[in-house]
Amino acid sequence: MRLCDKITYMPDKHPNHNRLYDLASAQAGYFTGRDATRSGFNSWLVDYHVRRGRFERVGRGLYRLRNFPVSPDGEIAAAWLAAGAKNAIISHDSALALHDLGNVSPSAVHITVPRSSRWRSARSIPGVHLHTTTHPLPPEDVIVQRGVRVTTAERAILDSAQRGLDPEELARVAKEAIERGWTSAARLKRRAVRYGARVERLISQSLDRRSS
Repeated sequence: MRLCDKITYMPDKHPNHNRLYDLASAQAGYFTGRDATRSGFNSWLVDYHVRRGRFERVGRGLYRLRNFPVSPDGEIAAAWLAAGAKNAIISHDSALALHDLGNVSPSAVHITVPRSSRWRSARSIPGVHLHTTTHPLPPEDVIVQRGVRVTTAERAILDSAQRGLDPEELARVAKEAIERGWTSAARLKRRAVRYGARVERLISQSLDRRSS
């Protein structure tokens, strides 16, 4: 499921529970202090609902609607929000998992952030593997999937190859992405050149495995 980018709202002057629910439900039940402010909840009111058991404090400036159904994507959404949703992008193995490609089961949530924002994003976020980039990812490499910003399947395959994804798994995810029409063998080979000889070789070998 591919979702539209999050709608930009003007802050409410009074608590708007429906609006906060809409924001949180698009993020697996999680919301930030900024989301709460935009929905008319000041810090005192957020603390009040935490004490009453309606909200659960997950981390600094990060909350969850306590009764919201648990989602398999909850850990990813929480990590993405904690890293700073404005600049953070789910990437590498975690992006493959969000796209339901192969049998990837990352031991950490992989997130790419601008190098300039690493100091903020690296604040003791458990279970997160940060990747930094000196240049913003091209818009065509980023989509919104299940409520979070995530690299496209094509970009995730190349990034995961660079990181050292198992060749058999790499062949599997490439095959599935091509069958779904999300990329092509020609595009993967062409883009792999920019990643260097090792990734170019891995991608070529994976595509050969796919066709054998």
